Amino acid sequence: MDDARIPPASIIETIQVSASRLQDNRARPSSKYAHWQRFLAIRADAQQSAAMDPLLSPGAIAVLDRHYNSLAPYRAHQPTLYAVRCGAALLLRFVDFDEGRLILRPYSRDFPVQLLSLATHETPADYLVGRVCLIFSEL
Repeated sequence: MDDARIPPASIIETIQVSASRLQDNRARPSSKYAHWQRFLAIRADAQQSAAMDPLLSPGAIAVLDRHYNSLAPYRAHQPTLYAVRCGAALLLRFVDFDEGRLILRPYSRDFPVQLLSLATHETPADYLVGRVCLIFSEL
């Protein structure tokens, strides 16, 4: 999540996604990430998916658009699912911003809302790895 390009040693497997499924995605990159490799996929483990169940099941593949680091809603009246940097972990959550804090909201009511306080020199884009643009539950 911290590399502009994904090093070959970090690639576990490659999935084929139709270019038409990706090219229509609107970009809103922060200037810091505009030159980064745009799309990457992660396989959600049990910990990442539990808070988003049933939207995201264990083993599901989430395709991230790392050129969408904006809190502007991607679709009106619909929450946007983001990959968020939380220390060394990557969380998949709905995100709001209020009073200098990111509010990480799970889908499941069994999990707590988390707050990430931003330092004065930080912006939400420093924590937003990207928007989840596709989810494959079975591959």
